[in-house]
Amino acid sequence: MKKVAVLGSGRGTNFLAILKRAREKNWNVDFLAISDKAYSGFIENAQKENVKFKVLPQKRDLLNEELLEILKDFSPDLIVLAGYMRILPSFVVNAFKGKMINLHPSLLPSFKGAHAIRDAYEYGVKWTGITIHFVTEELDAGPIIAQFPVIVREEDTLESLEKRIHDVEHKFYPQVIEEVLKVF
Repeated sequence: MKKVAVLGSGRGTNFLAILKRAREKNWNVDFLAISDKAYSGFIENAQKENVKFKVLPQKRDLLNEELLEILKDFSPDLIVLAGYMRILPSFVVNAFKGKMINLHPSLLPSFKGAHAIRDAYEYGVKWTGITIHFVTEELDAGPIIAQFPVIVREEDTLESLEKRIHDVEHKFYPQVIEEVLKVF
């Protein structure tokens, strides 16, 4: 059985999409959900779906050390960032080098950072999308695994574009995770 740790901070919709695909395709996976927020959709979804979870301490000086210990104890084959809104320190990234992937809501290397969808929309791009990449010490700069484009329509609002990008995330991130697990 493979082990997958999923880190999230927000609503947990990508996490639900991953779990749905894992169940539909009968992945032989033991999941652990880890969050920096005790009261989040991510943790609520873990509870509803009967997935083991851990909540990191709120003291910043303890958070990353605790994360490293939890990950070492779990010994995951793969670590999946699914809306985890903290920058991981090098000692965590390097401890799991090549075993950690992230989903970013733009076609990297364009529009790095926390507000990628808004930044792309305000810039006026005609195409944006998602990038799935390995996590490295440099923010949103690791080797790209896959990218999926999303056209920006004339009638798009920021909200409609965000929804369409999230739909693409929910469709393709679980598929890519499934393929990555085949080689781990």
